[in-house]
Amino acid sequence: MNTRTLTPTEESNLQIVRGSAGDYALLFVTATGLDKHIFDATLPLRTLLKDKRIHDFSAQGQGPANKVVLNAVVVEDSKMSQMRLSLYRPETKQGDPRFWPYNFTNFATENDVFCVFVHGGQVHFLNLSLSSVAEDTTRCRDTVAALFFGALGEEVSSVSVELLQLLRDVAARGPLRAVCRGDTAIGRSIEAALGIKMNARSTPDYKGIELKSFRATKPDNGLITLFSKTPDWKRGLIKDRSAGSLKRFGYVCQETNRLQLYCSVYATSENRLGFKLNLNEIARDLEEFHKDTPRQPIAVWAMDTLHNSLRKKHAETFWIKAGTETRSDGGEFFELRSIIHTKRPILPQFDAFIMEGQICMDHTIHQEGSGAGDHGYLFRVRQGNFTKLFTGEPRTYQLS
Repeated sequence: MNTRTLTPTEESNLQIVRGSAGDYALLFVTATGLDKHIFDATLPLRTLLKDKRIHDFSAQGQGPANKVVLNAVVVEDSKMSQMRLSLYRPETKQGDPRFWPYNFTNFATENDVFCVFVHGGQVHFLNLSLSSVAEDTTRCRDTVAALFFGALGEEVSSVSVELLQLLRDVAARGPLRAVCRGDTAIGRSIEAALGIKMNARSTPDYKGIELKSFRATKPDNGLITLFSKTPDWKRGLIKDRSAGSLKRFGYVCQETNRLQLYCSVYATSENRLGFKLNLNEIARDLEEFHKDTPRQPIAVWAMDTLHNSLRKKHAETFWIKAGTETRSDGGEFFELRSIIHTKRPILPQFDAFIMEGQICMDHTIHQEGSGAGDHGYLFRVRQGNFTKLFTGEPRTYQLS
């Protein structure tokens, strides 16, 4: 997949799309693609089209007879231009998905970056490299593009206003005493203060809003848990669940003298224990490999399953930052400082983050008696970039 770092202008224009249209995929224009009138339909693009019920490449036959042609729109600063978009799988190269926007050379040049999104049941293209929509929006210029994206914005829900007031009331009472120890202490303490009973939930915490918390001292490259999801045990090499992984790949911890398997696994490189993720774009699976089993994945997750978990867990989320203090009696206290408010995960960005190493999967397995226990198969994102997973510019609320 051709990529490059976005320029400041391109990044600003992208924020406008994220803030209004939501899900998107990026198209990096190459000279070869323009010359041959063909672009690869990358996994983020295929995910976008399938999720928006526009087109499913996996159900499409190969060859010219199965080509699909759709209407599409190019959003320009001064006008909206109609365009035709062909989607097909060639008979060669295993039918790798391809697409071509007709007359695209009228809108694109080599090295341009386009944002592809869906609105009103149609695929839309915005040239991030040439557009001035971010500047026009900032300067309140009523261009066609600025008015178009402005009309797609959303208001804050009444539930979020209610929850914000509750958290401000909690913060006003002073630092919270921790109700437990460890990484979950802040979240558990906040839930206790709000009267939310502890529960192993896959659904959001408060009337559809998820509460996530982290220490203010966490660095930008620190990891924040998005959700937990077990593999499809029937499809991987390991069949006997966590116990099998622990028995085959576990190590003895010197501090606790117990057998355990704790590590973060990325798609960009093999970790110190020999694990690596692979995003299988054709099968739409996330696979985990080990250096001792290079030909068969030890665990498999369907990408659709992971998307559903992310969508269900983080439709709307309050990310709470807290300062910490340990007092003379040994008790830990949390000062609620601020909230980052996000909405609607961008599913193609989730895929891109896996491939870029911004998202990892954590093993949390340890020996319990004669068996094995775990804290989940955790999908985690780097703190410095997590807001880019969600629609729009996040709102920030101060609590102290």
